Amino acid sequence: MSTKFSTRSLGDDRSAEAASAWRSPIRSALNNKISRNSFIVSLRRLVSAENLHENKSLGEYTSTGLGGVADQVVIVHDGEQLLSVIKLAVSYAQPYAILGGGTGTLISEVGFPGTVIINQAQGFSFDYQTSQVVCDSGLSNDRLVNSCASQGWGGLEFLAAIPGTIGGAVVSGASWQGKNLRPFVKEMRVFVPSAKVDEGGEIVSVVNNQLPKVSDQPILFPLLPPGGQMPVILTIRLQMAKLNEEEVRRRLLNFRQQRSHQQTLLLSNIFVPALVDTKIPSAEIRKLRMPEGVNFDRRNLELLQFRGSTTVNGIRQAINQIIELAKYYGTSLETRLTFLGYWPDKEGDADPSDA
Repeated sequence: MSTKFSTRSLGDDRSAEAASAWRSPIRSALNNKISRNSFIVSLRRLVSAENLHENKSLGEYTSTGLGGVADQVVIVHDGEQLLSVIKLAVSYAQPYAILGGGTGTLISEVGFPGTVIINQAQGFSFDYQTSQVVCDSGLSNDRLVNSCASQGWGGLEFLAAIPGTIGGAVVSGASWQGKNLRPFVKEMRVFVPSAKVDEGGEIVSVVNNQLPKVSDQPILFPLLPPGGQMPVILTIRLQMAKLNEEEVRRRLLNFRQQRSHQQTLLLSNIFVPALVDTKIPSAEIRKLRMPEGVNFDRRNLELLQFRGSTTVNGIRQAINQIIELAKYYGTSLETRLTFLGYWPDKEGDADPSDA
């Protein structure tokens, strides 16, 4: 539980009120430091030293290879530990964020002033009576489809073309060539943090018919608490189809051949609606002058590729150019990317030095 502080009432003494007002930012900063220090101590009891890093660069945990430094990086390997770290951060009112494969997140070059939890919870089990698989949200898409193929279960082969984790794919509404995860999700266990620290949060079960019916709406939208943190998927139950193993592996091979192994962002998972569903001529998209190190894949306009000279701000600039071009053609594009950290030109962001 987070440390609580009490203050003495100063009554009607104006000089005392003035002194209190002057000291308020100092007291707040001191309280925050005490709370953070207590959080770090508790965190060290919860995870091993090799899975806890301070002032760690986040680039190695993203598909772009870019990103600033986080105050703490915690690597968790099972669902129970994932939940424990989240609850600890909530109880101490510490900012946190979750990264799976890091394919749907852009991290500011300034970094993230808080704890980034790397979700490597990859447990899964088969329910042979119903042809369903229950998996941790950190399970990689590759491991999921390969494990299901070994049972002759199919339906999610398109995930072989999408890097990242099953949790990230569900949150972002990942799709490929018109195929998406929504019909396969039977149930999810989700931790929903409360907007109030002392209330913590709760674990809820979400079944398929409770998911948004609108395909371009975030899948966790109904669970967003006012002013609260983003809900966190713990486990997912997926409905598979019984097929011939040879056929499933043939499909997997086909999708893997479509997957780019360069540093890329899949635009169909970034924009709502998908770029291919807009009226923007492909030739006009290719005419866009991309920032240095950023370009479209020659064969697949849905892939934005990066080279060594790319910066996070350059990627964001490229995304904004596409959004502006869409406006010219009468289409309003929204991005499903998560922008993590401090972005000086992003509305609502405060300079971390002011904290």
